[in-house]
Amino acid sequence: MCATVIDITRPTHHGMPVWRGDPQVRFAPALNAVRDGVNVARVCMGTHSGTHIDAPSHYLTSAGTVDAIPLESLVGPCFVVEIKTSGPVG
Repeated sequence: MCATVIDITRPTHHGMPVWRGDPQVRFAPALNAVRDGVNVARVCMGTHSGTHIDAPSHYLTSAGTVDAIPLESLVGPCFVVEIKTSGPVG
């Protein structure tokens, strides 16, 4: 049986909603292809912005970090439900 992989990652963009107290998501040019030979953007955001996973160490300093979480434990059967809002959340 073949499985379908569905990426549920939400787009990250300037001004997106963030958790109360977290820094706003901001993008700014750092290098320019005409002037510097490459385009590079500077990104400023908290680690809780957008789609993410909390490491156990987020809550317990003695617990594991996100790199210790096996990828297999993050993939599996699911239901995807789209919920549209008509205004700001929170």
